Amino acid sequence: FFLMIRRPPRSTQSRSSAASDVYKRQEYMGNQSVSNSSIESMENKLEQCYSYIYYLLREGYWRTASNYASDEFRKFNDPGLIFWKAYALYREGAGSESLNELVQVQGRRELLYPSTVASLVYHEQAHMADREAISSLKSAEIDTRKTANEKAFIMLGYFHLFNGEVKKAIDCVNSAGSSVPALCLKAWISINEGTDTGIRDAMGVLESILSEKGGSNPRCLEGLFAKAKAAERTKKYQIALDSINSALVYFPRFIPASWEKARLLMVIGDWDQHLEVVQNLLGDDPNGLIPLKMYTYYLMARDGNMEVAMQKFKALVASCERLEPRNPELWYHISQLFSRICGRSPEVLTLTMRLLERCRKARPIDADFPIELASQLVKIGELDKAFTMYQNGASLDESRVDALCGMIQVKVLQGHIEDAEKQIEFVNEIQGQAGRTAELAYLEALVEARKEPEPGSKKAAWAISIRFVDEALKIHIALSKTLAPGYDFYIKL
Repeated sequence: FFLMIRRPPRSTQSRSSAASDVYKRQEYMGNQSVSNSSIESMENKLEQCYSYIYYLLREGYWRTASNYASDEFRKFNDPGLIFWKAYALYREGAGSESLNELVQVQGRRELLYPSTVASLVYHEQAHMADREAISSLKSAEIDTRKTANEKAFIMLGYFHLFNGEVKKAIDCVNSAGSSVPALCLKAWISINEGTDTGIRDAMGVLESILSEKGGSNPRCLEGLFAKAKAAERTKKYQIALDSINSALVYFPRFIPASWEKARLLMVIGDWDQHLEVVQNLLGDDPNGLIPLKMYTYYLMARDGNMEVAMQKFKALVASCERLEPRNPELWYHISQLFSRICGRSPEVLTLTMRLLERCRKARPIDADFPIELASQLVKIGELDKAFTMYQNGASLDESRVDALCGMIQVKVLQGHIEDAEKQIEFVNEIQGQAGRTAELAYLEALVEARKEPEPGSKKAAWAISIRFVDEALKIHIALSKTLAPGYDFYIKL
């Protein structure tokens, strides 16, 4: 069936090996012994490779995952690594390159079914879909499923899970049997459901794998990471940290475990240990994207040393642009996070807005980017530009109430209270009581406080304003209680 696909031209873009800097010093095949036991088996090394890639894909580091898979393929010649390299390229927006990579593994039986489905997805998402190839692949999907083995179903299950297709992932895991890798996939699916029942189901599955008494594989790396995530979702942070510590005991050179340990230490507020782990990571890789982000966050949010923080933030942005050059989701996240905790530093905001401009160029029809840029323009007092950006966001997505609220905020700050009041009435009409947000209640408080009161009604106007402030505070506190500690907490706080 691959012969029926029209092979797209191989991209001439040279792929920098810079992304491999993130893990250059973390390779599994070194001269130093990992433990007092004998050299790890090839199977264990591949297990670590796949867990490393899964971690990078879950966290959204596409280029890093692609380069890592490519480097490890040269060591192990495992075709599954090419499959994940292709997926990482797809998430970067390089669909043609993804298809080229999959052609390399077309003859591997265990990859025939997942490669067929992945090729179908990549073709369907292409700007100019090849209808003939899509039709051929749909027929091949039915045929190749009949001969797919357990490994194929597991690989495709992870593929669907990373793509957010939970129902399809469930279908795959139900066909995969009950091996340890299949059970790990099942646990991750349950975790991603986000429900209490799902977390309980995941913990039950993981207990059957990891239990020291009767567990099928207490040293299962992917199981230990899944257990840590499940425990974190239920705010059992010590259990999560213990699970990651176990991973470090069994696999002391598995760097994602150190990344996760540092992040969990931040979540529970153990800043001294957090700083120690992060500095050790930066000692091995001074430009590592993940530890550099954590250290910059510590300097801004905890230490308050803005001079050093600014130096590290410049290094972080440079590493981000070099190591993840086609990753607007990551640029957006970093821009949001540090714009919230920088104390409106003009230097920091200049860089965060530069990242947002890159996001807009990469995805010009995404409303998130101009709306966030407008919010940051307000912070530096560029109100006219902010209003234009909010209008841009609203035109891209008419359902975005935050864009309307942003325009109202600008009107209030510019002193156009009457216009702002009319806009608030309009938003209230289209949203109704169920659509009340802390931002809207706060804007109403501002309008009531700033508009000219009628003679003798100043106290009444202030009372109304205070009532709206109380409402905004209650909504905001209720929202904050639903958030877990971490980066997203401070973005939304």
